[in-house]
Amino acid sequence: MAPPRLPFFLRPLPCVLFLLFVPVTRLRTADLSHGHTCSRSSHHQFRCAGGRICSTGRPQCNIRQPARFYRSLLDLSPGGEGILKRLIKVSGEGTNELKIVTDIPRSIANWGRAEYPIDFEVVVPPGVPLQLRDTSGIIRISQVNAPVEVHDGSGTLTISDVHGAVTVAKDSGDIQVDRVGDVTRITSKTGPMRLHDLAQLQIEESDGNLEIVNTGQARVHNKGGNLRVSNVKGDLEIEDESGEIQVSDGEGNVKIRDTSGQIRVSHARGVVIDDTDGDITVRQAASLCVRQKESGQVKVSTISGSVEFPSRIQLHRE
Repeated sequence: MAPPRLPFFLRPLPCVLFLLFVPVTRLRTADLSHGHTCSRSSHHQFRCAGGRICSTGRPQCNIRQPARFYRSLLDLSPGGEGILKRLIKVSGEGTNELKIVTDIPRSIANWGRAEYPIDFEVVVPPGVPLQLRDTSGIIRISQVNAPVEVHDGSGTLTISDVHGAVTVAKDSGDIQVDRVGDVTRITSKTGPMRLHDLAQLQIEESDGNLEIVNTGQARVHNKGGNLRVSNVKGDLEIEDESGEIQVSDGEGNVKIRDTSGQIRVSHARGVVIDDTDGDITVRQAASLCVRQKESGQVKVSTISGSVEFPSRIQLHRE
């Protein structure tokens, strides 16, 4: 006698398990399946829609691309193994410019970002200029003996050990730059920065907390956030709208234009300040000139030269 049938809502549901295997693939213009040495190329460009990018300068130049797809919408039918060819385009091998471009569909469910994030690890000759354009994801660049240019949407950016000029244009996300032997130029709409050991620094636009340590001549334009600057071996110029500014151990002149927030300067040469609101404290400087100030106190200590300030502002000597 057959057992009684259970109502449909009490029946066990079938379980289907899909396993997706994506091989680690080496990039090549011809078939994207073999390693390639590109020492003849003198310029590299990367245009990527999403994922993690790691570029390292080494004597060899094998391009490695461990592709990992986090969606289960891949075409696994016969011929589906060529998906990497459709998503990743490599051109210019054997010429003066090698270009790697991803053409990944954008997803509404992923807030307009890439449907299939791809992680890159690229090894290039250390003396080859690098240009990178990315939408989102983590970027790490290190050990490059040539200029580096990065245009990025969002995500963390880390650059270190570059013996050439560094240019960064970024919408949002953390920026960390260490040990650059030439000028570093940064434009960032929002996000904190940590900048150490730079030959020269120019921040054209920023909005976030900044930590600047051990740099040559520096110019900083920041909208908001706290600034910590130390060990500047040249003149320092800061233009800030709001937030606390702290400068210490500078070997050159310091010029600050600020709207609001406290300003603290110690161990500097000549100090020139244009300020609207907030207290000013200057210690151990060659001279001080507060050219403009509407409110707040001015405190000084151990100023070897002249001290100038508006007559309506009270000066406090410590």
